[in-house]
Amino acid sequence: MIKAISVIVVAAVISANASAAFARSTGWVSGFEWIRISKTLDKNGEMPVSVVCKDSGSKGLTNISGLAKVEIQKNPGNVAWYWAYGARVKQVKARLEKRGFKLVSFSEYRRSSGLKIPCAIWHKKK
Repeated sequence: MIKAISVIVVAAVISANASAAFARSTGWVSGFEWIRISKTLDKNGEMPVSVVCKDSGSKGLTNISGLAKVEIQKNPGNVAWYWAYGARVKQVKARLEKRGFKLVSFSEYRRSSGLKIPCAIWHKKK
């Protein structure tokens, strides 16, 4: 009995690690680069699973003023996803939650001006 339970626990750990082992990171990319990468994920059977964002140090508020590091995993095929950054996070949050999306990753940074810039990823089982 103990041996059977041990086998089940080991199998569960291996399964969880196999999924995590597939994860890849974008490294630090600009908003423009992340937009380009995000457009390729569905056709590659992938989805973003976590995001960290930070200030790039550039002046002004553009797609290069922030950087994001996104972890990507294989999409089991039944997860719809959505990402947003900046003011768009607040704009889409209620609508996404009403449609059944769950926030899976959130990060924010503060610009030298004091302005907080968020970035987020939501998932929903199809």
